[in-house]
Amino acid sequence: MPKGREEGSSLALSIVKQVVNLDGKEIIEAYFPMRKTRGSDRQCDLDTRWHETVETVLSRLSRGTDMAFITIGDPTIYSTYFYLHERLLELKP
Repeated sequence: MPKGREEGSSLALSIVKQVVNLDGKEIIEAYFPMRKTRGSDRQCDLDTRWHETVETVLSRLSRGTDMAFITIGDPTIYSTYFYLHERLLELKP
């Protein structure tokens, strides 16, 4: 579940919780900053976080766990999902 602020909560998750029973479900929170970071001092830290998120997702998928990525709006336009998808494909084509 993506969130735009590290200490914040996910708006998408707050909406999903209203209509889906999440009891017994593992929720993986991933911090995805909603700003440009290339060339910044934070890039190395964010690359590490991205790698950790990708490894977490891959570990669940390799065990056969079904997963969902919730997002607000159209996931094909400006969605964090495609950044994750791209990195997953790099490791597991």
